[in-house]
Amino acid sequence: SQRGYGFELRTDLWGSIRADKGLLITTYPQDFTSMVANFNPDGFDQLGSGLAGTASLMQQASQAVQTLDANIGALNSLKTSHMMELGAGIAAMTGGQAASATLSKAAAALSAVQGSGGGGGPEMALPSDTDPAMPQSQSLRELSRDITQPIVSIVSPQGHTMVSPKPIVISSGQSASMHATQHITVSSGAQLTQLAKAGMLTHVSEGGQRTTVGAGDIATDAQTGSLNLTAQQNATLASRTDTATIVGQQNVNLQATEDSVLAKAGQHIRLQAGTTITLVAGKEGDGASITLTNDGKVVIRGKNGLIELKDVLTVLGKPVNIN
Repeated sequence: SQRGYGFELRTDLWGSIRADKGLLITTYPQDFTSMVANFNPDGFDQLGSGLAGTASLMQQASQAVQTLDANIGALNSLKTSHMMELGAGIAAMTGGQAASATLSKAAAALSAVQGSGGGGGPEMALPSDTDPAMPQSQSLRELSRDITQPIVSIVSPQGHTMVSPKPIVISSGQSASMHATQHITVSSGAQLTQLAKAGMLTHVSEGGQRTTVGAGDIATDAQTGSLNLTAQQNATLASRTDTATIVGQQNVNLQATEDSVLAKAGQHIRLQAGTTITLVAGKEGDGASITLTNDGKVVIRGKNGLIELKDVLTVLGKPVNIN
């Protein structure tokens, strides 16, 4: 062991290290025959390198935030136009407004919130500042150049350890920053808690993101706002062994803009509505529609048609009118 060499400050009573103008604690070697470096003090370049790496990630995150805002805005416009078009189409094909009233109302409500939220559109009251603490981090780095203010600078070329069997508290009256040019690991033998008052922003430039829970549930809730899940390619919501549920207090909007909406069941598919069910194919004047109403009426509209069965067709009615 080398601990018997050098010096050790020790007392059985209270002790303190006090420097009114500033304090540097360092394990960097120094040539005492030369003057202390003023333009490249201990750890100055390393801190600058870490902050520069963070600044690069901030730029990438800012671009990603702008892209996400644009995507959410485009999706909102698509939802609005889809519900407007669907409502008007149902009304035109069936000759009534009942089935389209709720869709038109929802589309109007979605369109009305344009301009709200932090991102300049609906469903975008989201944080956009990729590192609010960066200015204070840069300022503290500049102060560490000459230590002209009463700061404490602890630097080491080989690393730091802070160990205690009891609690360790790190507190700041302003901002706190952690920067690394390689990996950061946060682990806890019990609960890990993150609390933020003014937003949370997470960005991964490459490599993906994985969240797994070995036991217990996952709950994500936007208590007063909206929840957006978007993907450039495939998006999957699945239950491997039980039920997957999609619920909307007003509407559930399913849309495939270029191809098909596919529904498949191992046993049954059931559609139930309190007022009407309308199936529409084609555009106004050229398509066909089937409407089922809660008073027992079935309305089929179209230019021509065909009923082709391989077995018996039974028609019951009181009376049955075929014209």
